[in-house]
Amino acid sequence: IEQAFIDTFNDLSLQQLVRGPTHYKGNLLDLILTDKPDLISDLVVDSKHGICGSDHYALKFNLKLNAKKKKPVKRKIWNFKRADWVNLNRPLSSENWDRLL
Repeated sequence: IEQAFIDTFNDLSLQQLVRGPTHYKGNLLDLILTDKPDLISDLVVDSKHGICGSDHYALKFNLKLNAKKKKPVKRKIWNFKRADWVNLNRPLSSENWDRLL
């Protein structure tokens, strides 16, 4: 079953980057699977006394991404407190809604 598991990732062109044990019993249980290994750097399996109190060791790594900040979209914001409600409602109140609906 283990080899079938690994073959599935190979069939999907994924690489598993973690090389050492990630569990206190010495097992490799936590994976980083990617089809772009160049985007991951400085991968470290932390010690069991690392950032979390788990029986698994933390994985620390950097992602090399060029995230572009989107420009804010300009939008018109209406100030409904300043609306002329009397003149807005006049044509609506004179309409025969029973006939239209």
